Amino acid sequence: MLQGMHRDGARKPSEQSNNRNRPSVPTLSHVQALLEASRAEEALIATEQILTQARQARSTDSLVHCLLARAVAARSLGLIDLVEASCSEGIALLEDQPENRILRGRLRTELAIALDQAERIAAAASVYEAAIKDLETAPKADTLTAAKLRNNLAMIYKGLGQYGQAESHCVHALNALEAEIGRDHEEVAALYNNLGTLYHTVGFSAEAKKMFAEGLAIREKLLPPHHSDIAQSLTNLATASHELGEDTTALQDFARAVNILNSNMQEKPFSYQAAVEDYATLLESLGKLDEAEDIRQQAKQALASS
Repeated sequence: MLQGMHRDGARKPSEQSNNRNRPSVPTLSHVQALLEASRAEEALIATEQILTQARQARSTDSLVHCLLARAVAARSLGLIDLVEASCSEGIALLEDQPENRILRGRLRTELAIALDQAERIAAAASVYEAAIKDLETAPKADTLTAAKLRNNLAMIYKGLGQYGQAESHCVHALNALEAEIGRDHEEVAALYNNLGTLYHTVGFSAEAKKMFAEGLAIREKLLPPHHSDIAQSLTNLATASHELGEDTTALQDFARAVNILNSNMQEKPFSYQAAVEDYATLLESLGKLDEAEDIRQQAKQALASS
C-alpha cells in the first residue's frame, strides 16, 4: 500500500534521472575559481559556454563580464589574438557608457598587459594610457590599479628612451601608491627601486642613490634580514655610491649583498654571481687585487657545492 508514496522532498526517479542528464551551466564565479587554481584551459571552455548564453539573452553586462573573464583566461594561455578580440568587443560595447569606466578600464588593462607581454610595445603604451584614464576618471576611481599600470608604462617609456615620460609616470605612481596604501609596502619599495634605476640610466647618480636608499629602508622594515630583495637594493645602492666616489660605503653594501645572496644560493644563483662580479670589479678598481681574487674563488666554490 505504501509503495507509491515518497518521503517529503524526495524526487521521483524520472525527475532525478532528468536532472542528472541535464548539463550544468558554469558561472563566472566558477570561472574565477578555475583561474585562481591556475586551470586556465578549463576556465576558457567555461567562458565560451557562458558567452553563448549571454549573447542569446542580449545582456550587455553579463556579456562584457564574460568577455573580460575570457580575456584573463586567454592571456594566461598566451592567446593574444583572443585577448585582443575579447577586449575590443567589450570596450566597444561600453564606449557610450561613462558610468562603466572601471569595467572598460579593466578590459583595457588586460589588453595592455597582453600586448606588453607580446612585446607589441607601441600598441601596449597607448592602451595603458587609455586604461589609466578610465580608471582615474571613473566616478569611483581605482587609483591603486592605475598606479600599478603607470609603473608598467614607465618601464615601457624607459625602454624607448623617453625618460621624461617615464619619470612622470613613475613619480605619479609612487605618490598615488603612498597615498593609497602607505609608505611601508613592498610595491612602494619596488617603485622606489624602479625610479632609482631610471635616474641611474640617465646619469643622475645622487637622485638614484636617494631612491635606492628609500627602497632599501622599506624592505628592511618588511622583509627578513637575508631576503634576496634586500640584496637587490643593496647592490643598486652600492653601484650608485661608487659612481659618486663613495667607495667605502659601496664596498660595505656589496659585501652585505653577496652575503645575503650566498644564503639564497638555490633561489638566486645568477644574482649571486652578478653581485660577486660587481664586488670583485670594484675591489680591482681600487687596487685590491688579492681580495677580488679571493671573492671570486669563494663564489666558485659556493656555486660548485650548491
